Amino acid sequence: MTYQNKREGFGYDRGKGNPQKSCCWCFCWCRWCSGRGSKENPNMGNQGIRQHVEMSSKTGVFHMSKAKLHEFPPDLAKIVDVLRSIDMSENKIAEIPINVGAFVNLKHLCLNRNHIEAIPDQIGSLSKLESLSLAGNRIRTIPVAIQKLKKLKDVNLSENQISNFPLVFCGLTNMVVLNLASNKIQEIPDGVGALQVIELILNQNQ
Repeated sequence: MTYQNKREGFGYDRGKGNPQKSCCWCFCWCRWCSGRGSKENPNMGNQGIRQHVEMSSKTGVFHMSKAKLHEFPPDLAKIVDVLRSIDMSENKIAEIPINVGAFVNLKHLCLNRNHIEAIPDQIGSLSKLESLSLAGNRIRTIPVAIQKLKKLKDVNLSENQISNFPLVFCGLTNMVVLNLASNKIQEIPDGVGALQVIELILNQNQ
């Protein structure tokens, strides 16, 4: 397991006990949802959203960042079986809807920098999910239902309000990166030894 220190630019390999240079992609983090090229459109209305949904029905990808969205567009319910990737970063979404579990083929979910305070238990129904990025929200706890996401590889929960280390990720054997930087975690519990992850990022916690 590798501990990354973003500020210093070096990691610490617990197995070798030696500092090593960090890979920059670890800090860029979400390779699927950087939002590059997205421009905020203050005039985005229902017609514009419907056009995005129509395109997504063909591509399986719904990316709508910086669009001042306050909720998941209702029209997404029409294509739940099609979507593989959702990115609604930098909006004003306050909650993840409980019907999120209907997106049965979803592999990547990115909701960075919204106003989300909780993750619903229904997220445990996303059995194909590989990437979950919820950085820059107001999340305090992680539901036990996360343990059902056996294909999960990359998780970014940095810049939230998490105070207790989320041991719910222990037992997920495909984990590559778990980013918990810039939260309020003060101690590492004994059970963290069961965590199977290549990189655990904990810098800038309290």
